[in-house]
Amino acid sequence: MKKILYIPSWYPTPENRMKGSFFREQAFLFNDFDIFVTTIVPLEVNIFKFSYNYLKKRFLYFDIQTPPKGYGIYYFQIEIPNIFKLFRPLANRIERINFKIMCKYSFFSLKNKLDDLNWRPDLIHAQSTVDGGIFAYYLSRKFNIPYIITEHQVFLLQNFSAFKIDLIHQAISKATSFLAVSEHQKRQILMNGISCFPKVVGNLVDDTLFNIDRQGNNIFTILVVTYPSYIKDNETLFKAVKILTTKNITNFKVQIIGGDFNNLQLKDKENPLYKEAEKADIIDYVEILNYIDRAKMPEFYNKADVFVSTSIAETFGVSQCEAMMCGVPVIATANGGIDDMISESNGIKIPIQNHQSLAQAIMQVKNREIQFDPQEVRNSVVYKFGKTAFKNNLTKIYTSI
Repeated sequence: MKKILYIPSWYPTPENRMKGSFFREQAFLFNDFDIFVTTIVPLEVNIFKFSYNYLKKRFLYFDIQTPPKGYGIYYFQIEIPNIFKLFRPLANRIERINFKIMCKYSFFSLKNKLDDLNWRPDLIHAQSTVDGGIFAYYLSRKFNIPYIITEHQVFLLQNFSAFKIDLIHQAISKATSFLAVSEHQKRQILMNGISCFPKVVGNLVDDTLFNIDRQGNNIFTILVVTYPSYIKDNETLFKAVKILTTKNITNFKVQIIGGDFNNLQLKDKENPLYKEAEKADIIDYVEILNYIDRAKMPEFYNKADVFVSTSIAETFGVSQCEAMMCGVPVIATANGGIDDMISESNGIKIPIQNHQSLAQAIMQVKNREIQFDPQEVRNSVVYKFGKTAFKNNLTKIYTSI
């Protein structure tokens, strides 16, 4: 049985159970392999505290959700005082030192655990290049084994330093296999001039969890899964809802899930999305829920009449695909990732930042001018992104290396 060291760049923790939950689902799917999960998290300390811990060879771990088996690792980073950040040469020097600390400290922390378990990997699979893929690049040379990376993030490099960008290029170009979740993301990566040949593998959506079980509401329900960020363009959603209300259309509800995953209180007036809806004067038509346990999400999808996404960019669009798995049609902006799944049989694609088009599309679905068959909606994605399809794709890659 091939042993795979699985390195997600973020992962569920006791403090944040939603963060990277789909990475855990993917790792759990591959029970045909011996999977060990490790995720690394920085811990900023001053130079004196770092020196003390380094000399003492203190390794800090934290528990992660299991199965599959694994540990979280805290690695120390030297805190850069704000005043020092004004001196770029010094800041750049500390960044390079911190990179070496990250790699060496995380490696020794990991090796300490693996030696205790008498476990050595045959292959490393990192989820996202920053920083899991960069760490995998370092580990592959230490263990002398191949590594692969699946990229999940919107691939924008302008916020990174030249040093970090070079590390990203190296990690990707040296990988045995580099995977992208959509054609749109593949295009983004190649536009950065990185020497690689990305394979598009899609994303996992659990078709056994997300299934058709239509429950319906006594009011037309629009479901949105989002969070407060310019990339999600929630303003377009609120403007579209405002258009509906100005046309005296009142028999509808917008149910928004997201905002503060660390706050388990369902409804929270401090949620930034609540404040945005209040400002747009549509709060009477909107229900905002901070956090819903993933196992309960199918219930919310199945009560919705339509799912809406207003993102400027999506690498894939997991929530949109989950909605389709539940037979719910999707109205989505031309965000890139949606192109691999949306069609006339499962939804409507509209221009980015166009609230008029969104309002019109919602009305077309509400008035049944455009109708969708739930089973057709589900079938359009289940054979491409369901558990069987995804597992077959990745298994071929694992066994070929």
